[in-house]
Amino acid sequence: MKMMVKTGGIILVSGLLLAGCGNQDKASTPKTAGQPQLTRLTKQVKNLYADSKYEMPAKQLSEAALTKANTQKDKVYKLRGDLSKAQQKAFKVDQQQLQAAKKIFSVQDTLNTELGDDQVLKDEGFKIQAFNNDFT
Repeated sequence: MKMMVKTGGIILVSGLLLAGCGNQDKASTPKTAGQPQLTRLTKQVKNLYADSKYEMPAKQLSEAALTKANTQKDKVYKLRGDLSKAQQKAFKVDQQQLQAAKKIFSVQDTLNTELGDDQVLKDEGFKIQAFNNDFT
């Protein structure tokens, strides 16, 4: 009888322990002071691109958006010591994507200046008659 009481008590205590632990949320990444800043930077960098995979730059890439994202990057950079390793990797990716967006903007700006109002690439040496003769 005593053995049954002890076994029942052990089962009851272990059940209470499991019930107490079972209702907790999964462990999340530790919140740091830089986490909201990093989240804001990531959103701004994603907005510079047409899709969230960072594959294709947006057609409306603007200097204002680049400046805003760059300012946010500077804020996160000051807090980089507070970031976890995963957050630091995300920050590194955001920095690389921001750098790529700056280069894209620079090329787009140069092209827009060179093309002028026409916005058309022209080949001065192109002869339409020779082209037509090749395909007749």
